Amino acid sequence: MNVIRRTGLVFADAGLGMLSAIFVCVLYGVEPSLAYIILGVLFAYAPDADWVLDAHFWKTGNVAAYAGNPYDHREGLHKPLLWALVLSAWGLFASGPAPMIALVAVMCHFLHDTFGTGWGMPWLWPLTKRRIKFFSTKQNEVSLTSPIMTWSHEELGQYITNYGRANWKEYYYGTWNAVSLTEFIVALTGFIVATIVLLY
Repeated sequence: MNVIRRTGLVFADAGLGMLSAIFVCVLYGVEPSLAYIILGVLFAYAPDADWVLDAHFWKTGNVAAYAGNPYDHREGLHKPLLWALVLSAWGLFASGPAPMIALVAVMCHFLHDTFGTGWGMPWLWPLTKRRIKFFSTKQNEVSLTSPIMTWSHEELGQYITNYGRANWKEYYYGTWNAVSLTEFIVALTGFIVATIVLLY
């Protein structure tokens, strides 16, 4: 938990990247290798590259949305349609499972960002900047009675200003709760499955 609070790394993405690589290798009838699993993990984190650059180089501190920063880093590299286009183009010119591993891992990252923490995903950008999130209220609280929530680009800033948390890492990862437990289980499952696949 302390590693997440200090770095912002969400380990569920690593687990999703490992599982994506193994899944695609099975679909392609290819032996899952450490290289493919590492590729899956790298692409599962790829949409957060701007976060890493900001945290270690730019140091603006504006990677998460909260009252003092009404827009977050999901305005940058979190563009599912763009990623799908670029990675599909790669697949046209490459053989083997690597482009599909990258595509599945990136999409798993975006699906992960549509649940739990954050203010959803702009799934249909550039057609619309509307954010979509599953099981959330307009105030960004987990709610099983609200299966899908959306915010327009204009209203998102106001909701973030009123309800955003500057201490989101502590809130979600400072203790065991539904979000941290789910993400831990996903990460652990990915690690266990990858270890079994690589060793046997």
